[in-house]
Amino acid sequence: MKNKKMSSSLLKLCWAVTACLLLSRPGILHGQEMSECQKHYKTDVDTRKVVVDAIEKVKKGEMWELVQQHISDAEIWLKKADERIAKAKDAMDNGKCNAEVINDLDTGWRWLAEAASAATRAQIAQAHGYGKKK
Repeated sequence: MKNKKMSSSLLKLCWAVTACLLLSRPGILHGQEMSECQKHYKTDVDTRKVVVDAIEKVKKGEMWELVQQHISDAEIWLKKADERIAKAKDAMDNGKCNAEVINDLDTGWRWLAEAASAATRAQIAQAHGYGKKK
């Protein structure tokens, strides 16, 4: 039953990550309207929720060395994404929405995708016992 739940969670995470990666984001244009920045920011916030949920689910399970390495990798990418997104949010709070702000949001999102990928690897290792010493 536990493996079935883990497999279900893993499939949901893989679907969410795949859907996010397949959605194209608009290119960077000069003089963007604030709504464009807000749309990018909302996507980042929603993606972050999926990533954090995936990391937390893995942490609730057994954590051996390989799983911990993948989770550490995910947390590093998550921290980098948070910093970049916070920088963009500060600029938005000051009324800015330009190519630099959108680039920061896009970079933050790409780093969230890296974090999601690492969390997925951790879930796969955990579900199948990869790297677990017997």
